[in-house]
Amino acid sequence: MKKVLIKNLKVYEIFSDIYGESLLISFRAFLPSLRVRNTSQVREEIIRIVSVIREIIVLSKLVDI
Repeated sequence: MKKVLIKNLKVYEIFSDIYGESLLISFRAFLPSLRVRNTSQVREEIIRIVSVIREIIVLSKLVDI
């Protein structure tokens, strides 16, 4: 009985090592898309800020006229 438990434990350890490695590989593959998404969000925020600034400039010029 102990041999079977030890053998099952070793199989479980090997399986968990393989699963852990595959999970790590998947996570590493996913990281670039997170960076792209974050960069894209920052870019969109900058575009919104610039748009608001331009609108303020145009409105200030219209009010001065």
